[in-house]
Amino acid sequence: MCRLLFVVTLLLFATPAVPGSDHDGHVVHGDDRRHGHDVLKVFDANGKVVGPLAIEGLGKGVILTVGGARTFVSVYRRIDESGRQHASQYAWSAGGLAFPTPDCSGPPAIINAWPVLRPSQLVRLGGKVTLYLAPDGPTTTILVRSKSGTFCYTYPGGHSGQPPFTAEAWGVEAVYTLDYPEPLSIHY
Repeated sequence: MCRLLFVVTLLLFATPAVPGSDHDGHVVHGDDRRHGHDVLKVFDANGKVVGPLAIEGLGKGVILTVGGARTFVSVYRRIDESGRQHASQYAWSAGGLAFPTPDCSGPPAIINAWPVLRPSQLVRLGGKVTLYLAPDGPTTTILVRSKSGTFCYTYPGGHSGQPPFTAEAWGVEAVYTLDYPEPLSIHY
């Protein structure tokens, strides 16, 4: 029984985590079908395949391999200037960031993590989207001094506002620029 369990576990870990990808995380373009069905993929603005669409508990996106680690990167429906969602255009989902600095600068604290895969956080500065990858290890306690969404909110403490707070988070091990221009699209 133990031998059977060992063999099954070995086979599970020897199989790529993402159907349609090889062990290095590159998309295998020769096999675009899974269980006899076409696989939805995420494409960048130039028509380049980013990877197969992944649906996680917290949203839709793509699993990327960066620096040898697999991480889930979410996308959302693109919103136009009037606040309406686009039917077929998507963008990288960046926002809701916490920073150990008082001015929303520098690397963010990686607080919200997708289960199983390496935690990461996206930061958008204009059209440039940067992925911050967490180290392979446990969280640490980080003092959050500012948060950003559409603007930077500082936690000054004292009589002028809410004090800084601590959070269990990862620091940043590596930084990568996402070289997949928007708008993104999802199709076969």
